[in-house]
Amino acid sequence: MKIIVIFFFAVLLIACSSTQYESAALIKKIDSEKLNTVKLNINSRGVILASQANERLYKLHHNVGQVQEMFENIAKRFGFQIANEDEAEYRLTVLDVKPDGGECLQGLSSFNKGLSFTLSVITFGILPATNGYCIQVNAELFYRPEVYGELSDEMSPLSLFESNEGRIDVIAGANEIDNYQRIVTIEDESRALETTIVSLFKNMIKQGAFE
Repeated sequence: MKIIVIFFFAVLLIACSSTQYESAALIKKIDSEKLNTVKLNINSRGVILASQANERLYKLHHNVGQVQEMFENIAKRFGFQIANEDEAEYRLTVLDVKPDGGECLQGLSSFNKGLSFTLSVITFGILPATNGYCIQVNAELFYRPEVYGELSDEMSPLSLFESNEGRIDVIAGANEIDNYQRIVTIEDESRALETTIVSLFKNMIKQGAFE
């Protein structure tokens, strides 16, 4: 019994996060040769990096520059040519890159979160609570239409795209379980963010956005 109690106290003191890394497998399913002539500009200057839910603010560890770099690196892995806006055929404007505050949990996962939180409160944090966050990305794709056989100087909106495939699971005491900045490591956030961005590009390609 003493060992069990010590274990739970250790869990409480060492809150942790974990995630699955799926981006490499997703990219392998895309034919990059069809995209290596597509010139893409990525603009994340005005991106929102935080969300608010349950009266709490959930802010990403990554800054705007790091988000921009990750988008560009992933786009290159798909085969895109990264270009400045004047030369690009398409522009991806990144609107939001943020933790969703646990809204992606559904069904059994949501039930388990509520049950574990209740037990953690009853035991004054000795029993750990569990939660999960999804990294949500919203972006708008623009394209340069042809006018009398030549590419226009102006970009036109094509469509809005979103993804939240990258998930982070966390375990901690009830008083810390919703403290995203404290319990989610930047390494786990990076893996989840990469999975979400890869999924976003995959969805755009699957829907024929660059054809």
